[in-house]
Amino acid sequence: MNADLEALLDAQNGVATSGQILTLQSRREFNDDLRTGALQRIWQGIYSRGAPDDWTRLRGLDLSAGAVVPICLCTAAALYGFDTENPKDLHVLNPPHHQLRNADGLVVHRRDGAPMAEVRGRPATTAAWTAIEVARSLRRPRSLATLDAALRSGTCDRLELARALTKQAGRRGVVVVRELLPLADPRAESPMESEARLVIIDGGLPAPVLQYELID
Repeated sequence: MNADLEALLDAQNGVATSGQILTLQSRREFNDDLRTGALQRIWQGIYSRGAPDDWTRLRGLDLSAGAVVPICLCTAAALYGFDTENPKDLHVLNPPHHQLRNADGLVVHRRDGAPMAEVRGRPATTAAWTAIEVARSLRRPRSLATLDAALRSGTCDRLELARALTKQAGRRGVVVVRELLPLADPRAESPMESEARLVIIDGGLPAPVLQYELID
């Protein structure tokens, strides 16, 4: 990879269009970089330096759309620090005046009226809205794990979750999440801990005290 292309990738956070690349090197050099993995295709006409992570893929999507792309669901949860599912797909919303399409590794949603926030320079559905939306899409044990993780992250509190739940009333999975929200506990340190706690509660046993300290 030549120095001019390296400089372009540095300036654009590791992504570039095929047109930009071909102004800086020959088609043969371009193909050589693809073959060695120095460049990798992430979207139609968009390439990254080396293997991309999710945030590089998002920056490539920004470059393709010509606008910063908002995120939702598990992709937003990951940005807030409470994703428990680690899906392979990016979940995004259309930026204003743009129309993205679903693609391999990309799911485009409509969330008219969803409250938005800016996190690390990227628009995202708010933390509480995101947590409720993710939780109601999962099985009960994973729903509780998401609610626990959202509270533990400190990005939203129980009241904000309750308000977001009210705003999503009537949508699929809301009844289950309404039942689980009083059980959510920020002291849970892993999804498996959350799942085990729910099994105990469902079994009719007293709710366990989390992170109980034993001193010898």
